[in-house]
Amino acid sequence: MRELLVYDRVVLTPSAITSRQLKQLHKGEVETFAYLSVGELHGDKISEEFKQHIISHNHDWDSAIMDMASEFWKNYLLTKTLEYKTKGFTGLFLDTLDSYKIANTDTEFQKLQQQGLINALNELNQLIPNLILNRGFEIVSQLNFQPSGVVAESLFKGYNVAESSYYDTDPAGQAWLIDRLNEVRALNIEAIVIDYLDGNNRVEQRKAAKALLKHNFTPYISDGLLEQFGISTIEPIKRRVLTFYSNRNVLRHESACSRILSTVIEYKGYVPECVAIEEANLESIDTTRYQAIVLWIEPDLYNKPLYDWIDTWFGKTHLVILDYLPYNAVFLNKLGIEHAGELSGKLAVKNHNSSLEKILPLTNASLKHLPIYQIKNPKIKAQLILEDEKNNTSVAAFTAPWGAVVLKPAVLQSIDLERYYWTFEPFKFVDLIFQLPEVPVPDITTESGNRILTAHIDGDGFPSRAWMPGKPFSADVLLQRIFKKYTIPHTVSVIEAEISADGLHPEHSAEMESIARETFRLPHVEIASHTYSHPFFWDDRVDLGEKQYGDSLPIPNYTVDYDKEIFGSVDYINDKLAPKNKKVKMLLWSGVADPTENIIEKTLKYDLLNVNGGSTFVVNGEDSVAQVFPHLMWHENAVQVYAPIINENLYTNLWTENYSGYARVIETFELLGYPKRLKTISIYYHMYSGVYPSSVEALEKIYDWVYTQESTPLYLSEYAERARTLYETGIGKPLNNEFDFLITSTGIKTLRLSEAFEHVDLSSTPVAGWNKGPDGRYVSLVKTRTPISFTSNKPKLPYLNNVNGVVNKWKISQHSKKSQSIEMSVTTHMPLNLIISQGKQCKLLKSNTDFTVKVKGSSLSLTSPKAGKFTATLECNNG
Repeated sequence: MRELLVYDRVVLTPSAITSRQLKQLHKGEVETFAYLSVGELHGDKISEEFKQHIISHNHDWDSAIMDMASEFWKNYLLTKTLEYKTKGFTGLFLDTLDSYKIANTDTEFQKLQQQGLINALNELNQLIPNLILNRGFEIVSQLNFQPSGVVAESLFKGYNVAESSYYDTDPAGQAWLIDRLNEVRALNIEAIVIDYLDGNNRVEQRKAAKALLKHNFTPYISDGLLEQFGISTIEPIKRRVLTFYSNRNVLRHESACSRILSTVIEYKGYVPECVAIEEANLESIDTTRYQAIVLWIEPDLYNKPLYDWIDTWFGKTHLVILDYLPYNAVFLNKLGIEHAGELSGKLAVKNHNSSLEKILPLTNASLKHLPIYQIKNPKIKAQLILEDEKNNTSVAAFTAPWGAVVLKPAVLQSIDLERYYWTFEPFKFVDLIFQLPEVPVPDITTESGNRILTAHIDGDGFPSRAWMPGKPFSADVLLQRIFKKYTIPHTVSVIEAEISADGLHPEHSAEMESIARETFRLPHVEIASHTYSHPFFWDDRVDLGEKQYGDSLPIPNYTVDYDKEIFGSVDYINDKLAPKNKKVKMLLWSGVADPTENIIEKTLKYDLLNVNGGSTFVVNGEDSVAQVFPHLMWHENAVQVYAPIINENLYTNLWTENYSGYARVIETFELLGYPKRLKTISIYYHMYSGVYPSSVEALEKIYDWVYTQESTPLYLSEYAERARTLYETGIGKPLNNEFDFLITSTGIKTLRLSEAFEHVDLSSTPVAGWNKGPDGRYVSLVKTRTPISFTSNKPKLPYLNNVNGVVNKWKISQHSKKSQSIEMSVTTHMPLNLIISQGKQCKLLKSNTDFTVKVKGSSLSLTSPKAGKFTATLECNNG
């Protein structure tokens, strides 16, 4: 999806994409064309019914050529078209229109076939009036509709299927095909050309695309089997980073790739993919999709298939090897180094690149059996050289034309065998070693120029009695002292078995359900489920030894049923607790929050968003970036959104002491907001935080601090909607440089631009504006598809600096060189505070409320004591 979203139109094999993915493409304003072979039938087994309508065979593609004059075949095509329409496709790409020519050259036969083809296409167009034809030049002018486009293949660059080779076409054939395409254009139909070149040579692909544009043909340049993402008038940026790890001892979400490296890759605007080397199908991996490929595996996992696979793309895709090199002299020679013994004793840095900022002391080499490596190729540049007690030196990090290697102990170190730490400052480390080009970064920490603020509460401990007069339920303490007092958006959940009449505490169920109903009636509270029985584990692969507390809460005669946990709990809350105008919006994972893909998919059945998992925990003195989890766990068919920051558990030693300890989350908010904004301000705790006076006071301290911050308060569901699309945001570059980047967003609302980029050109870029953050400019998007242009000139037009809500509309209309109008629509959950930079010359023309308008310096502010949806039109006079 992350590449497909870049294009205006995509042609898809219908069986290869899900309805959910189709909806996401449509949300990204991408037209979706279902591939349909009109003249041929593919497949190993063709039924007798179809065999009666075969007129010949296409041996190059091992397919049967069908009789276009056959009513049976036409009805088959209509049935498939209706199927694709029902699935959600917005168009058809009709292939093999000319196949009948292979069967017979007789003129009368071909006329009959052409008429059958015309009849079929006319009827297909009635079902889906958006057809692209692959050739069919003879019939285009005879159709009773105008196709959306006509395609020709191999105008200048072709592909030989039998020999798997590329070739230049002959000039005579080029001239003939150009004439046919110009005839198509004369009918006011778009002429599209698919030419073939391997994607490992993007430079030549771009040249080929530009050659087609000179003829006014829409280009698409891809590999011979159309398996790679090709270049058209737009080129998808390679944003994937593939890392191979070993799953011998860890599950994917536990791996250092997923836990630690992914966080830094995400921050750079790239998409991490962690693949277990034991399960990898190397031949199916399209290396042209990856900006870098990382080998983070033990030496014994290198084998001949892996070496052979690396050979096919070595030098074409950036290779990074972390921690270990294999014991293979041939491979080491290929890299340009050799093995020369073993380091001994304490290590010291002999020499290093100044950009590598060391964080931890180095380990004792004798305990780790660290090899010595020497550089043999002058093209390799040493970035870190270590020296042992015997004055032996070894290159521990180096870069080369093909990539980089960083060896133990220069990547990660562990002090207690549980927590890991980067040896060097991780962001500088990744910049040096991975060489990822600067891109606009899809961001989910910020909304409308302000850091996002959310608050969500797991239902655990609802029945607990508070250490306060009258021994109220902890949930009631939170209701009275927190939820009613602090009116930022809250997402509140309950565990069904804790409060329902057939649960663990039936004698108190009526009172607890009443508290839940009162909480859910609050206008600033959205409803979530924290499951039926609070499963501690959601992945059956978890070692039984870890299950010291069992599988879930101790409900008599109950075995965990994931349908009951999700669907049953949601139905219970909706039927028994939720007010009429609200329904459950979210599922908050319980326990260690490790749902598998198939379990996450269950939430989609009820259209639920899901959050929890990840254990981001940093405080002063314990602030390693290695403890910061990525934003999500991505699966092909489902996405788990991690809680931005862990709950009060780790701040209170698993709720065993220091019950006021959660107040230290303020340190976490500050550390993760500066000097890099890594996470949102995320208040996250359990119902049992209402038990002790000190724990409630800690919450009050946190909320009071939050109210002093400039933020955009959102419901957790709003955050989750953005977060789950983070990896599936399209970023492309235009072929003709009419702008710098095209951003396609199906959820994210903000881009972070590093200092590497110049000013956003407001005269040609449809964004609301930006605010300066600690690590760049945070640009507020208002459209699904946004072409972004940069300029060296400082902006003169007014633009949104920040607002504490969601921007629904921000439209600037230029009336003259110095006169503009701004139409805006903003929705807030708190009293409005909006600032327009360079807005001192703006006047309010009309609005749906009475704003307080103030000018401070060059900025204009609009405020209101109310929350809600605000619309306004301003007139500005700026040079």
